[in-house]
Amino acid sequence: MKKITLLLLGIALSVSNLFAKRVVAYTTYYGNTNNIQYGKITDLVYGFADVSTIGSVTIKEINKFNIVLAAAKKNGVNIHLSVGGANNSANFSTLVNSPTAIATFATNVNNMIVTYGLAGVDIDWEFPAAAQSYKVEQMLKAVKEKIGTKELSVAVAATSYNTGAYTAGSDKYIDFYNLMVYDEGLVGKNHSSYAFAQQSISYWANTKNIKKSKMILGLPFYGRSINGWATELEAVSYTHLTLPTTPYV
Repeated sequence: MKKITLLLLGIALSVSNLFAKRVVAYTTYYGNTNNIQYGKITDLVYGFADVSTIGSVTIKEINKFNIVLAAAKKNGVNIHLSVGGANNSANFSTLVNSPTAIATFATNVNNMIVTYGLAGVDIDWEFPAAAQSYKVEQMLKAVKEKIGTKELSVAVAATSYNTGAYTAGSDKYIDFYNLMVYDEGLVGKNHSSYAFAQQSISYWANTKNIKKSKMILGLPFYGRSINGWATELEAVSYTHLTLPTTPYV
């Protein structure tokens, strides 16, 4: 119980020193970006950029992005761009059918990284089908080969639902997995419980054979119950903590 308390209060207690290699926060174009606590995070992911069926990439609310970008750099925080998201993923399925579109996408992602001095890109495709696994692999391969040493992360479902597209083949190109351990869809259940986190880590480590050092555990900074949603905290939309090589669960 003591460990879960420390984990859930990670921002206030500087979990980067207690357990994690990094503290990664997400913020969104539609959220409040005015009060991000840069001193308590190591990395910030800005969501989202739209992707077209032919591979073009467009950052949503570019003025807000530029403000966040400048503040992150001023505070020594690495910034990443998330492409896709729950409402912006539909075009991925068409894009991955075309080698030309994949190549264009990879080039445009790299151009974004170079232009804005980003630490990397996060692919938040919600969600590729298991039958698309090879196409997902080819897209990730193209992006990683283009961006080189910059980081490529993917936002993935917490457990087996909607994760079949990620295989050992695609793992070769992925630096980090952002585990979306929240919104557990069970009526009357806590939507982001400690048990759910344990289940997610175990699934990705033991069933998917992903190294724990490549997992980043997602924590929601908003409330949800059977009655609806609560307002998110002003700091960030939600935070991810990198799991240590020796897990604490």
